[in-house]
Amino acid sequence: MDTLYLSSSNEYDNEGFFTVFTMLAHAHRLGREIVRRHGPGVRVYVYGAAAPGWLTAKMLDEVEGIEVRGFLDRTPERARETIFGIPVLVPGRNVIDLREDIPSDLDVLISAVNPQATPDLMAFFQERIPGVPVYFLHAQSHTERVLPAKTPFVIASTGRTGSTWLGQMMRYITHEDGYTPLPYRVTVTAGTHVRHEALSELRPGRSVAGVERFYNRLVTPVRLGIVKAAFLYRDPRDVQVSLSFKKHGKFLFNEADLLKVVQQILLWKTLPEVYCLNFENLRDDTLNTLMDLCGFLGINAQPDFVRKVIELHSFKILSEGREKGSERADHHYRKGIKGDWKNHFDEAMKKRVKELCGTLLIELGYERDLDW
Repeated sequence: MDTLYLSSSNEYDNEGFFTVFTMLAHAHRLGREIVRRHGPGVRVYVYGAAAPGWLTAKMLDEVEGIEVRGFLDRTPERARETIFGIPVLVPGRNVIDLREDIPSDLDVLISAVNPQATPDLMAFFQERIPGVPVYFLHAQSHTERVLPAKTPFVIASTGRTGSTWLGQMMRYITHEDGYTPLPYRVTVTAGTHVRHEALSELRPGRSVAGVERFYNRLVTPVRLGIVKAAFLYRDPRDVQVSLSFKKHGKFLFNEADLLKVVQQILLWKTLPEVYCLNFENLRDDTLNTLMDLCGFLGINAQPDFVRKVIELHSFKILSEGREKGSERADHHYRKGIKGDWKNHFDEAMKKRVKELCGTLLIELGYERDLDW
C-alpha cells in the first residue's frame, strides 16, 4: 500500500500546472479517506501556502466532514496573492508560521510540499507536531492508494540472526499499520550482489527488512530522523555456526566470517539512534520484543494481531513441522536454538574467539567473564 503523493514541482510553468491539476481527480478521494480514518468534523490544516496548497484546500472544502482551518508553512513569504492569475490564499485564511506557532485545533496535517524535494521535512514535522497524522500529496500517476505518511525504516542484521523470520513478521505487522515493504531485501555481501538502490527508494510509508551490511549512507538520514533503523544481532559464535552450515552443510570454524560479524555489530552499535535487539530475546519473548520494536519505530501494533502473526510464523510452521532443536542442515530454519556453538567449538576455537571478541561477548551480555 503506497503513500499517495499528489502535488507539483515548485516551478510554476505550464508543465508544472498540468501536474498540479492531476491532483484534482484525487483530492476528494483523499478527503473521504481522512474522514473515514479520523471521523467527521476532522480539522485539517494544509502545509504549503503556494499554489498546490491553495488547490488542496479548495478541493477539500468540498468534502463533507472535513473542516479546512488554514495554512501552515515555515516560509510564509511564499504566500502571494496570485500566481498566473490564480488566487493563492482562500479569503479569510491566514498563513501560520509553523516554526513559531502550532494551532490548537490541528487534528490532521496535509502537506502539499514534496518530501523528496525537501529532505528534512519529515524531521521538521516530527519535531514540531509529534503525534499529528500527516498526509502527503504529490503527483505520481502510478500510485493508487491513500495512506498517512510514516517515517521509513530499515531493519538491519549481520545475517543468520533470525532476520528473515523477523522480516516476515514485520511485513505483516507494518502492513496492518499502513507501511509498504519494499519488494526486495537490501542485501550487500562482498563479491556477490549489491542492491543498495533500495535505500534511495526509502520514503515516507516504506520499510526494508534485511540490510545485511553497515551502510555509511544510512548514518546521516538515521541521525536526522529521516529514516529509523533497528539492528538485530545474535551471539557471534552462533552466527558463525549457522553461517557455516549454510555455506558447507557442516561446521567449519572460519575466523574471517567471525570477524565480519563482530565488525558489523561494532559499527551498528556506535549509532545511538539505532535500536538494537537480539535474537535470543526475540526467540524467548517474541511478543514483548516485537511490541518494543514497534514502539521505537512508531508503529501502531495491536497485541492480539501481533500474537496471531507470531503463531503463524512459529518455528514448527516455518521449518515444515519440526520442533526447535530438531536439525535439518540444508534448511534455512536449521535448528532454531540458542547456544548451539557449544556443540561445535573445541578448546582451541574457544581460545581464539576469546582473543577476537571476548570483551564484546561480555558487553553484549552473552558471558560474564572470559572463563567459559
